Amino acid sequence: MKFLRELLVNANATYRLQRKYYWLTTCVGIFAGAAGIAVMYAAAHLLASMLGVSLSARASPLWIALFLFAIPLSFYLAMVVVVGTFGLFMVCAGRFTLSEAQHYALRSRYPQRWFADGEA
Repeated sequence: MKFLRELLVNANATYRLQRKYYWLTTCVGIFAGAAGIAVMYAAAHLLASMLGVSLSARASPLWIALFLFAIPLSFYLAMVVVVGTFGLFMVCAGRFTLSEAQHYALRSRYPQRWFADGEA
C-alpha cells in the first residue's frame, strides 16, 4: 500500500513541475500509455490462448478476472519499459544520474531540479 501511495503522491507532483519538464513528462506518459494498451491487448490474447477460449466468444468469468488483474500490471510494465528507456537515454546524455533514472522509471519520482522554485 505504501508503494501505491507513493505513486499517487508522485503523480500529483507532476503539476508542480517546471513547464518544460511537465510537457516532457506528458509526452513520455503518452508513449507509456500507448505501450500499455499494446501490452494489454497482447495479454488479452495470451490469456485467451492459455485458457483455450476465443476472444469472439462470450468471455468466461475466469478470463475476465485474470484480464482485470492484468490491466494495471500491463500498464505498469509498459510504463517501466518506456520510462526506463527514456531514463537510460537521459543517463547517457548526462541529464540524469543512474539513481534518478531508477526512481523516475520505477516510482515516478522526479529529480529535484525539475520542480518550479526547487520545491519537492
